Amino acid sequence: MAEVGATDNIGSSLIKSMNVGSGVDISELAEALANADTAPSISTKTTQKEEATAAISGLGILKSSLSMFSQSVDTMTDKSSLTDKSVASQNENRVEAKITAQTKVQAGTHKLQCRQLARAQINELKMASGSFSSDAQALNGGSAFNLSIASPAGGSATTVAVTTATPAGIVDAINAANVNGIRAYTMNMASSGTAISIMIEGKTGEANTFTVTDASSISSPSTLITQDTSNDIQAAADLKLVVNKPSDTSEFVFRDNNSPSDVIAGVQLNFKVADNSDPYTTTNIVIAEDRAAFTTAMTNMQAAYNDLVQTIGVLDGSVESESTYAGNLKKEKSTLRGIIQNIRAVLTNDSSTPSDPIKSMRQLGVGFDLNGNLTIQRTRLDAAVISNFSDITKMLTANTDDQSSFSSAAKGLAQDVVNVVDDFNGVTGIVSIKTDSNTKLVRDLTTQLEDLQSKYESSRKRYLQQFAAMESLVQSSKSTGDYLTQQFKAMNGDN
Repeated sequence: MAEVGATDNIGSSLIKSMNVGSGVDISELAEALANADTAPSISTKTTQKEEATAAISGLGILKSSLSMFSQSVDTMTDKSSLTDKSVASQNENRVEAKITAQTKVQAGTHKLQCRQLARAQINELKMASGSFSSDAQALNGGSAFNLSIASPAGGSATTVAVTTATPAGIVDAINAANVNGIRAYTMNMASSGTAISIMIEGKTGEANTFTVTDASSISSPSTLITQDTSNDIQAAADLKLVVNKPSDTSEFVFRDNNSPSDVIAGVQLNFKVADNSDPYTTTNIVIAEDRAAFTTAMTNMQAAYNDLVQTIGVLDGSVESESTYAGNLKKEKSTLRGIIQNIRAVLTNDSSTPSDPIKSMRQLGVGFDLNGNLTIQRTRLDAAVISNFSDITKMLTANTDDQSSFSSAAKGLAQDVVNVVDDFNGVTGIVSIKTDSNTKLVRDLTTQLEDLQSKYESSRKRYLQQFAAMESLVQSSKSTGDYLTQQFKAMNGDN
């Protein structure tokens, strides 16, 4: 309610203290009458605004609680998420293994033999007379020259311009050209002193051979790098594996690198040692499956559901609580009841992808107590995990990973539950609709209260002006009466 202006109070008090006028505090009277016009509506609308604001807060808490429950179930929508998989190499000195994609890897044991490691071709370049004396030794009389690099060997060649005619200049030019990943570097071949060679190295894999030849007309052969640049220190080779085959097989798996990620799905291998002759060493790669992830997910779902039930009880006022949001949705009890009933129904319904004997969460020991809390019979759950885990997987996930919620295909019970809960929180869901409705109500009530406040101020001023005029009239009449009284007294005194 607006406060009475200070000037109005001063004027009214001054008139009253001077014992003139009617003696009534016209400012208080004007405020009282203006209040009588607007106070009931202001009080009602203020209460409505407070209730709507509280409802918005409560709906936000409800939305958060629904989201947490949805997230707990979402961890069971993909078949790969129901287990944690781990991989171990029988001998990490021979081959290392790590999981790169839980959704692709399958439990089991793979037998591997490495018959040959992948190698890169390495060539040595030096002068016909021997090694270079330094990285900065002048070549070709200091004049620029060209090299021709072909990779694979025999393929089309790339001309590489060596503008700085030194070993370091050759290295820089080859690296800048980046022909099929070929790189160059210098190496001191001597244990003492300086004997520099240029090492040129390609990528691993038999297909990545190369040749380096002189492509210039050289004027100073005595300082030219050797014309025979086919001096292979190491030949290019593929990784050669036996995968899940007997040792005497002639069926091999070849890769151009020693760290393939497609030999075992979802696993990256790193081979370190090869056996070039019999007896060949077999290394087992063991992929294990831990189902504790699923039972943990079930426990988390139970906790999230019961937290949701508790939150709804506090919001609708049926559960005593000192929380600041207690009773915020007491007018939405039917809505809240409908939400929890729908979630409970989909939790206990048969899955869209049942797998006998596991058709629903009921077969996993899921039920509800008298307070509406979700319960799980642990012995029944553990027995189902041991005996019917593949059926559980199909019932919950439809044996799928990363399935779109918009797909028309059966998705499994977990995704069905998530869809129901997310629909409540969606743009067209009941929570969003109620939130938008209350937000609009608060906005409208704010405008109405501002209008009522303006009406109050207008009424108060109008009453104040009317009472001021009345006070003036009273004062005038009183002054006239006082004058006549004095005149009569004077006349009586003369007689």
